[in-house]
Amino acid sequence: MNYTDQLVLTGEINDVGSPIRANVGRSYRTGLEFSGMINLSDQISWNANVTWSINKNQDYAVLDENNNSTNRNTTIILSPSWIAGSQFTWKPFENFQSSLLSKYVSKQYLDNTQDENVALDDYFINDIRLSYQIHPKGIERIEFGFLVNNIFNVEYSSNGYGYGGTPYFYPQAGTNFLAMLSVKL
Repeated sequence: MNYTDQLVLTGEINDVGSPIRANVGRSYRTGLEFSGMINLSDQISWNANVTWSINKNQDYAVLDENNNSTNRNTTIILSPSWIAGSQFTWKPFENFQSSLLSKYVSKQYLDNTQDENVALDDYFINDIRLSYQIHPKGIERIEFGFLVNNIFNVEYSSNGYGYGGTPYFYPQAGTNFLAMLSVKL
């Protein structure tokens, strides 16, 4: 898609912490996305998706330390080139399943200058989800779930902002756990 005056984040935040947006003139976003599922056996399935995209500002005005402006093609803020996800699910017996959830996100810039020093590193994280359902009389379903996020305790940031050429990151939690109880009447 081609845009004129697309409203995008600048990478800066205002005095109360809200993101600032601005029109960037000419820009475009293009890419491909693939997703699929395959049953590897009666008990094991695999869902996967991958997205590749190019997200560019065209003739974006970048100021140097002397306030001289140059126009460049730069990557739009917080627009990774690659995103991939995978879900392996194992159902060893009725009403129980376990899944390995994996996610990869490539490098993202925290402003529209495409400055390598103001960027989020790529990251790859994995989670494990367990669930078990029971079907008591008079209730459609009771489901018990347990989720272990970031099982390898990866240190990463999935968001942030840039101000004056300095990056600021929002670090994500290390390994953490969630329990769930769901009742459907």
